[in-house]
Amino acid sequence: MRPVYVMRPAERRDEPAIVGLVTDRINSLDPGPDDRRDLEDHRSRVQDLLVATEEERPLVWVLTEDTHLLGVVLLLPGITACGWSTEQQAEPALAVGAMFTHPATRPERLGRLITWWAADYAARHTSATWLRAQTPSERLMRYARDEVGCEVAGTAQHQGRDVHLLQSRARRINNLHAFIADSGGACEASSPSRPERRDGLSPRTSSW
Repeated sequence: MRPVYVMRPAERRDEPAIVGLVTDRINSLDPGPDDRRDLEDHRSRVQDLLVATEEERPLVWVLTEDTHLLGVVLLLPGITACGWSTEQQAEPALAVGAMFTHPATRPERLGRLITWWAADYAARHTSATWLRAQTPSERLMRYARDEVGCEVAGTAQHQGRDVHLLQSRARRINNLHAFIADSGGACEASSPSRPERRDGLSPRTSSW
């Protein structure tokens, strides 16, 4: 039985689907001005680095089901200086620069699945010992801590706002590949959304 989902490197032809997904996600959250600006900056960063690589490893990955694009994540080598100690900055780490999932997929907890995949990917394919991220969102911090299992490494001040520092050990998750596979090969172009869910549920707005 093949996995339901596939993670693969983003391709230039995915850009319309990615922009549509991220825009739908931002609108579903109805964020305040500061949060909207942050999210739109993340969208621009994903677009700018869409087919970029670091040491021959893709930076932007997409989660698909069949040809339908359901999520996107930006994985960057190292972490920014904001809030992290000198010792932490010296540790090999992958940084989650951005992550978005389709607003109709809340029951599937795809943000959690992508984070677990990223921790497994870091352990299998890089020298990173940590997966790290930072967010000014209290809601996202609580989700990462309570639902995903991330550790809250601290809180820092950046441009007058609290920024939560999140981390998870890079680790192999052997049974994960029963649910999600990764592929570096060519795939069909992604659709910006998918048809009605197979379980018959209507699309629901989520906060991830």
